[in-house]
Amino acid sequence: MTLGSLIVLWIVASSEAFLLQGPSGPLVAQLGGSVLLPCSVESPLPLEELEVEWRRTDSDVLVHLFQEGEERPESQDYTYRGRAHFVTELAAGNYSLLLTNTTLGDAGVYICKVYTNLKSDEVTAEIRYIERLVVTGAGAVSAYVGDEVILNCSVDSHTPPERLQKVTWKRTDQEILVLLYQDGEALPNSTHERYRGRAEFFPTEIPKGNFSLRLKDVRTEDKGEYICEAHSGHLSANTNVVLQGLGALPLLIMACMLCVIALVLALGLGVPAFIQLMKNDNGRTMLMHCLLVFCPNIIMFIAFMLYGVKQGFIGEILTCATVNLVRFLLVLKTAPYLDLLPACPKRYIKSVSVLLQYLIVAGVIFSAGIYYLGYWSFTLVDIINWILLWLTVVGYSTFNLSMFITTLAVTLGVDVLFYLQQLNQYEKWYAISTILLVVFFPTYIITFFYYLYWILASNPGGPGLMCGNALLYSLTAVSGFDHPQTTTDIPMPHVFVYIFGAAALPVLNAAALTTELIMKLGTGTRMFSDLQVIILPCECVFVSGWLALQPYHYWIKEREKIKEQLRVMSKKIRCKDSTTQDP
Repeated sequence: MTLGSLIVLWIVASSEAFLLQGPSGPLVAQLGGSVLLPCSVESPLPLEELEVEWRRTDSDVLVHLFQEGEERPESQDYTYRGRAHFVTELAAGNYSLLLTNTTLGDAGVYICKVYTNLKSDEVTAEIRYIERLVVTGAGAVSAYVGDEVILNCSVDSHTPPERLQKVTWKRTDQEILVLLYQDGEALPNSTHERYRGRAEFFPTEIPKGNFSLRLKDVRTEDKGEYICEAHSGHLSANTNVVLQGLGALPLLIMACMLCVIALVLALGLGVPAFIQLMKNDNGRTMLMHCLLVFCPNIIMFIAFMLYGVKQGFIGEILTCATVNLVRFLLVLKTAPYLDLLPACPKRYIKSVSVLLQYLIVAGVIFSAGIYYLGYWSFTLVDIINWILLWLTVVGYSTFNLSMFITTLAVTLGVDVLFYLQQLNQYEKWYAISTILLVVFFPTYIITFFYYLYWILASNPGGPGLMCGNALLYSLTAVSGFDHPQTTTDIPMPHVFVYIFGAAALPVLNAAALTTELIMKLGTGTRMFSDLQVIILPCECVFVSGWLALQPYHYWIKEREKIKEQLRVMSKKIRCKDSTTQDP
């Protein structure tokens, strides 16, 4: 071979040599988007002898192939079929691959191999990771007014949930910010006032990408479309959820109907019972009285329980329901017709009066979160209430020495007087201890509630707790008295107190709960912040009226004897005065 031939061969070989150019670094793709994998030469290569092959290096999967002057899509792996394409005519020397509709599995290293008859070369392109921000949720949900509903929103991202830029819940029709998660924390103060205190995330679910919205106490105006939108860098995604079908909660409707029934029964039976009592004709109306005492109270107990099943006000509802359940025992104790009942029912009523007070106390204390152990007694109630006061003070990190000394001294003083009153057999000392007890007991009550109010002034549950304690002490005050069992010449005040407990209290309870239910069914809001503030004071009025009847009945029964004793005492005093004046 001559030198000239060698030179020609070298020129031809040099003209067939090429150098592939690939990406300058790892590539980043967006989930569901497109990514270009560069692969090109400076000078175009003849297509008739060109073969271009794209493969995955980790699995040797064929991504795309150009062979014998044309693309071979039938040779592609099925996972890339229809998604991997050459971007331009290969005759221009650009063999780059466009990968569309990217998935999480597309991350990895790809190799571009180019062959000619005399030369081959290859470059690699790495998709380092797939940027993803996918937000999904339920399209539509339904809820009842006053109920609780969850609007689902799940965020799937390459960024950890706590590092997302922000996640927002908004009303699309009103541009109201319902809830905001930003810089790794929920910001409830950013919530619109209409949703403040009702809308919240699930904090333990956020690390899992669950940004669902829990909406409590659903109102009619909450109906509409909500959007959950997530932002991460330059990416954003959202999903819409429609809150629809805001109907009335069946349990609330049933409770409302029961309230109406109880109200009608209390009025329908209470009016004729009052008329018959005024006529002093009770023998023919015992069935009416029994229905009046039992039916409205039991119905109201069921209504309160139905209301509390979904609302979650456990302490509040349990107290109100318990008061209604056992009220008939206290009403029977105040009934002016007990002597018409057989001996057995009378003994039963007297024995269960202790159970009545214990049950009401159990409901009251449960609402405060404190359980009473032991038997019902005057002393136990005073001491435990003082302990309750002490625990409340400790819980509020407050201390006042004068408060403790005063409450403890008055507590022990009242307990000692009560104990002496039970032991005294002499009428003179019994009268003295009773008078002192009458003086000290209100003093203790006033002192106790003054300090309790001072401690609980800023506590949302404070009013309910104070009303519960007021009922507790009202029941304590009447626990030592026996009912005057007479149906002859029934005093007018006794009739009013009985009718108030038997008919008026169920009516007031039914009216209060009905008003609350109507507000719940209409707007999803509450009329009263705490039903105990309505129910328990009315109960205290009834018990206090019964307490006031005790000295009144005693005066009616013993007034002649008391007047005679007062005349004797007055005569003795005048005699002593005249004796001291004689020389």
